[in-house]
Amino acid sequence: MDILLCPFYIHIGRSRLKLKLVYREIHVKCLRIIALVVAITAIGGATSAIEATAAESRTLNIYTTTPQVPAGGWAKVAGFLKTSGGDPVAGQTVYLQYENNGSWAGLRQATTAADGYYQFWFQPWGDPVLRAQAPGPPKATSSSVTVQTYRLSAWRSKSTTTFWGWVKVHGLYKNGVGSPLVGHQLFLQVWDHATSDWKWAGTTRTGSNGYYSVWARPWATSKYRVATAGSARVSNPATVSVKLKPGLNALSSVTNLGNTLRFNGWLSPTHLGHTVYFQKYNSITKTWEWLSSHRIVSSSAFSTQYQFLTTGWHAFRLSAPAHWDHVANVSGTVWVKVVR
Repeated sequence: MDILLCPFYIHIGRSRLKLKLVYREIHVKCLRIIALVVAITAIGGATSAIEATAAESRTLNIYTTTPQVPAGGWAKVAGFLKTSGGDPVAGQTVYLQYENNGSWAGLRQATTAADGYYQFWFQPWGDPVLRAQAPGPPKATSSSVTVQTYRLSAWRSKSTTTFWGWVKVHGLYKNGVGSPLVGHQLFLQVWDHATSDWKWAGTTRTGSNGYYSVWARPWATSKYRVATAGSARVSNPATVSVKLKPGLNALSSVTNLGNTLRFNGWLSPTHLGHTVYFQKYNSITKTWEWLSSHRIVSSSAFSTQYQFLTTGWHAFRLSAPAHWDHVANVSGTVWVKVVR
């Protein structure tokens, strides 16, 4: 009986052994698959983390070179799009947005250059709050900047005055939407040719309607403007032309026929090397005729003379042609009566 059963037990034992081996092989394969899945998941997670880190590290800044702009003028805002490591992001679209009742609205769009730089030029209205935004993933948004607009005008009471004469510079100061700016201090400035810069020439303050006025006394043709402190806001320039001031007199207003009479002339301000012309009126041709020329040398004064060969009234004057800093002018007419 035991002999007959022996082969059966042997068969059973071999089957169990085979099952154990198969199970072990399956178990090993499952472990390998699980390890592979874990590795792939880890790699994918690391890649996503790297991509997320790279996207989140992008920075977008914004600045303006024109924080104060006259109404109707052009403003510029610009900035850079870069990574946290300082590498530029090129070819990226950047949108300029302005704040509108608590939300942001689009205004312009630009593309970053090779160095990540972008810029926008536009004509602002009011005092817009601006920001820049680059689409993602994820979006990069800058901080905000404000561009303020204003209206500051300058007029002159007259376009031409005589040497050392008075002229009034006046105008209005308002914000970008036309409301008057009251009680603001303004500084009158004049262009200085010697230093090629603006210098102070007076101080004033705006009234209830934004109006201001200030008096100036130019000695030469001058360009004026008004400005706020630090010249942050400036008006349009207003040019006042200044005439030379020639003068002429005669030693006597009455003389005898055949006499020679002396005339004294001068020029203000003194222009060394400048030439002036002594003239006499021709009642027949009704024109002023040249008698002599006089070059201003060490002094602005000079003298000349004229011999009278006819009786009656004779008119004389001194003519000063224009100079680079003054416009032409003539003296008052000097009358001389000639009798026998």
